[in-house]
Amino acid sequence: MIRASGRCGLLGIALAVMLALTAPMSAIANDTAKAVIEGFYQRLLEVMNKGPELGFEGRRAVLAPVLDETFDLPFLAKLVLGRVRKDLSPEQIDEFTRVFTAMVVATYASRFDNYEQERFAATGERGLKRGRVLVETQVEGTSMGTVRINYMMHQRDGAWRIINVISQGVSDISLKRAEYQSVIRKHGFDGLLNRIETQTAKMVREG
Repeated sequence: MIRASGRCGLLGIALAVMLALTAPMSAIANDTAKAVIEGFYQRLLEVMNKGPELGFEGRRAVLAPVLDETFDLPFLAKLVLGRVRKDLSPEQIDEFTRVFTAMVVATYASRFDNYEQERFAATGERGLKRGRVLVETQVEGTSMGTVRINYMMHQRDGAWRIINVISQGVSDISLKRAEYQSVIRKHGFDGLLNRIETQTAKMVREG
């Protein structure tokens, strides 16, 4: 997953559209949680294979609908806010969800920019409380060796959606919740929005 140095032009956007059309989103909406992750990994590999050609904007154009279909991003945003949510207005929660979603998409577009023979595999699936499921996966061929990534999922509108990513035993939700609540205590809610938007802008700028 080496970062591409070039910017995306019209060619990248055209490639993004072609890639999206050749693998429709309905392919991700499978019956089992494990199948959803396998479809997600397939799309990531497609983007990585064309990463330098697509450029950052092209990768972002392809991945935005994929992530929207695979993750429950509004639910994730609420989980990340945690107890802070009760002190916010519906408008503030909507604004946070928008900013948070843009950051998630930019993060994936930035990280999955090139293919270097990584191998993705969903290795297991087990039930959790409240009807949730944990899909266990591993990624081989990274600079860290084999990386274990597990996805906690629930059903929304009859489809399995990711609500947490646990990498090497560390919960992404827990890390972000602790970070964001700390920022809110020090700089307020607007300070948190500014921080996330600054992080997103940096990823866009670096491509």
